[in-house]
Formats: sequence, C-alpha cells, structure tokens
Amino acid sequence: QSLRPLRDIQEGEHVRIARVIDDSSAFLEYLSQLGLAIDQDICLRRRLRFDGSLIVACHGRELTVSAKAGGLIWVARS
Repeated sequence: QSLRPLRDIQEGEHVRIARVIDDSSAFLEYLSQLGLAIDQDICLRRRLRFDGSLIVACHGRELTVSAKAGGLIWVARS
C-alpha cells in the first residue's frame, strides 16, 4: 500500500494516517492537540488557497492542519 503526504491527496478523499516523519516533541504535541493519531481515518474536506492549510474531517468534526504538517503526515487509502 503506497503512502503519500496528506498535502498530496485530493479534496473529498478518505485516508488513514499511516505515519509521521517528524518525531519532535513539538510536532507530536501539535498532533495531540488536534486529536490526530496513527491509524486514524480522516477525509480532506478542502485546501485553503491562502496558505495551503488543510481542512480535514475526523470523528464528525473539522480540523485545520497546517501546510507544513500536511507534508509530515503520511497517509494511505482507508
């Protein structure tokens, strides 16, 4: 199963978080604050044109993921 960065998926696509490529405490804390974790299913709702931030749906709520984090979170089709 091929992995790719979250920032590379299409709007409306459903994926599962497979890994993160930054294990710094600051990044892991950021993910925790968002409520995101490995093996979690998410859906990309939209990409903001202004700064590339990603709006993802997870457990019935929408979260904003920074463009930088979108390159560090790797996903697989769910």
